[in-house]
Amino acid sequence: MDVVGCFQDMEKWAKKLNAQKEHLKEEVKPPVAEPIIDIASVSLPPSPAADAGFSMLEKVSIGCNLVNTAYVNM
Repeated sequence: MDVVGCFQDMEKWAKKLNAQKEHLKEEVKPPVAEPIIDIASVSLPPSPAADAGFSMLEKVSIGCNLVNTAYVNM
């Protein structure tokens, strides 16, 4: 096989490989991302656990305020 024949074989091989690559790119597309949901527009029912937690924190906060005002008034 001469140099020209070897070059032609390599050129055919490269074209074939590039065609396969392009075909795979078209065949395998990345998944489309779903739109992001605006959390502010979604209304969820109130959670009993969240209500209980808020109530406890509120009582602690009120207790801290009473203690702080007691020290201030001394």
